[in-house]
Amino acid sequence: MILTKGMGNEILEALKSAGLDPATCTLADPMPETSFRLANPFTADRPPGRARVTHRPTGSTFTISRAEEREFQYLARMKVGQADFGSVSSRPWSQLLSGMQDWASYVRDEEADTPDLWAEVQEVPEVLAAAQASDASNAPFTADEQVAIRSKLDEARQLIREQREQLGLTSEQIEAFDQRLDFVEEASTRLGRKDWLMMAMGAILSSEMPPHVIQAIVTTVIHGVAHIFGIGGLPPMITA
Repeated sequence: MILTKGMGNEILEALKSAGLDPATCTLADPMPETSFRLANPFTADRPPGRARVTHRPTGSTFTISRAEEREFQYLARMKVGQADFGSVSSRPWSQLLSGMQDWASYVRDEEADTPDLWAEVQEVPEVLAAAQASDASNAPFTADEQVAIRSKLDEARQLIREQREQLGLTSEQIEAFDQRLDFVEEASTRLGRKDWLMMAMGAILSSEMPPHVIQAIVTTVIHGVAHIFGIGGLPPMITA
């Protein structure tokens, strides 16, 4: 063990101060020396051990080890998502905690920018079922709801443009899809919500976009307006 209970508590407080929920993290102390050697092949045969904080949702890690050459000095290796920031030079514990706060801030931002795609995809049929329930309202959208719909349609347009080359889309395909989304947006000002949802699904599903693009756009739009039908969330990224 390289950490005292007090040091473990200070780690928890450092995570909290950076806005990262400690409940989403695990602290392993000590870690197996064999894995330490694999990650650090140039260390001595018997390294002093290490501890690691892992943020489970993103797989980000902050690894701590004692500096062999100086007493009460520590080394750290930071990884955020798939980005490995490497090791930092030996420093006292207080400075290591400061570095951990920086790491936790990066991880917090990484987590905020990473949508739960499984939850979003699963939400689409829930919205459709809620809208088509026998007791579901077909009332017109309010002005605020129309703004929300317009915002999500704009996000769909932007996603298509940002990943145009990756998706291999032509200018003609993008223009035709824009026209469909314009029609969907205009319909939100005159159709009831149940009727609009079915029309929007039909307009998107019948487009000539590649299937994975259609799926991403359906998820973006339907997931994005889910709160209107009693279910909430944020839009996903398109992946080929």
